[in-house]
Parts: sequence; C-alpha cells; structure tokens
Amino acid sequence: MKQLGVFGGTKHGEPNHCLVNEYQPGRGIMPHEDGEAYEPVTATISLGAVGVLELWGKGRKDVDEEKEKVSEATDEDTDENTNPASDPAAKQERKQPRWRILQEERSLLVTRGGAYTQLLHGIAETDRDERLREVVNWDMLADKERFGNKGVCERGTRVSLTFRDVRKVAKVGAKLFGKR
Repeated sequence: MKQLGVFGGTKHGEPNHCLVNEYQPGRGIMPHEDGEAYEPVTATISLGAVGVLELWGKGRKDVDEEKEKVSEATDEDTDENTNPASDPAAKQERKQPRWRILQEERSLLVTRGGAYTQLLHGIAETDRDERLREVVNWDMLADKERFGNKGVCERGTRVSLTFRDVRKVAKVGAKLFGKR
C-alpha cells in the first residue's frame, strides 16, 4: 500500500489501524459511515469468499422517507396518479444502493475522497449475491466465468482487513506499559 501511495496525503502517510471483520453467509452490515476520526481513505483486503460492497447516498433514504410520510398524510386530498410517493417502483428504487462493487478473494479495494465522505457503505444480509453482472467493476474482475451467465454467487465466509489512518492516536499504551 505504501508503494502504491494509497495513504499518501494523509496525516501519517500510512495506515495505523486495521479492523478485521468476518462475514459468514447471511450476515452483513447496514449502510454506515466510518466518521471523522479517520483520514478519508480506507484500503480493504478481502480474504476467503467474495463479497459485494453496496454504496448509498447519505441522507437519501431519510429524506425520501420523510417526503413519503408527508405524501401519505395528504393522500386523502391527492389523486394517487399524481403522487410519486405512491408509485411502488419509485419506493423500490429508493431501497436500492447507488452502486455495488464485487470484492474478489485476495483483492484490494481503496475508497477515498468523495467515495469515503459522501457515501454510506454496507453489505447486504444474504446467502447469495445476485445480479453480479451489474456491479460497477464487472469488467475489471479476474474471473467472471465463475459467476456464470446469471451472475450469481453463493456466499461463503469472507474476512476483510480494513486499513485506516486514525487522525488522533492516543498514547494510552505507552503509559500502561511504562514507556515514554
């Protein structure tokens, strides 16, 4: 990562934190942001099975849900054909991520800048990833054939190593172990 300059321009110029997560089939993590404690770059190495990272716009769901509440409250006064909140296709679209990225085994995914600060990321709770031909990095995959014509993959256990540069590092360890 240092040779690739992944953490170039960050406070420490290299990662000083690694989060290890294990995702078993059927498990995921809801869309979230990592926050301002970290520099706006992550480098994630995937081990074991493949996984699909989903990217969502911040606040989009909350804003749309609030609009939907207002629209539903006035549905008695509004013709259903003129109310976009009553359109089932529109409601379904709001529940979909903006982008999906397939993370192959032994792959490195770097997120930085707007991808880090302006989007939420998560992993769906499913035993099977589908519509893989629609992932944004389909043309970059090393082994597309393994997903067949339908672009489907049964989930296995995936371990992710997420490297970050923590902006403010506490000196607690040094005090605990008598180092200065």
